[in-house]
Amino acid sequence: MALNPFEQLQLLLPEPRQAFEDIAALILRAIVPGSRRVRVYRGDGGVDVYEGRYGADAEVDVYQIKYFPSVWGDTQKQQIRDSYETARNNSDFNLNRWFLCVPVRLTKEDIRWFDEWRRKQDKPIEIIDGDDLTAHLQKDVCAAARSQLRDWGVRGVGEPVLGLLREPLFVMQHEGRVCCTKFFYS
Repeated sequence: MALNPFEQLQLLLPEPRQAFEDIAALILRAIVPGSRRVRVYRGDGGVDVYEGRYGADAEVDVYQIKYFPSVWGDTQKQQIRDSYETARNNSDFNLNRWFLCVPVRLTKEDIRWFDEWRRKQDKPIEIIDGDDLTAHLQKDVCAAARSQLRDWGVRGVGEPVLGLLREPLFVMQHEGRVCCTKFFYS
């Protein structure tokens, strides 16, 4: 099975955890209008990216980015619980929804644990996995993320289909069939 762009980071970069947080935040900011990233200063309050407004009367959707490239153990599960609780109990805002962003497709065991855990929480919780992020990469608004991944040496990060053609496509008809005679991909 081929590695998705985010799984490749651990093979290419000395700090894949930070790279994943940076690239996931770039994708989220592109696809979630009005979202912002939080700079870590005395902790991040359980927030990597958010959409909404801070304040006692305001609601915030929180996106927590976790670089868990393999099966979740007790440590990863505890980090997920702790991150949610930190955001849930943050006195700077009212939590509306919480999203966990991870680089891989989950195993059935991780899905079962996650679904059982989130059912017990009092706020809506969703997951954005490596498949979701890879699909978002194909959107025009994610061009900067695709470019950054290519700069890091990640393979298989193409342009949207219409963006692939770099020169005109020459088409001819031969014996009633349409044939392509020349096209170039990036």
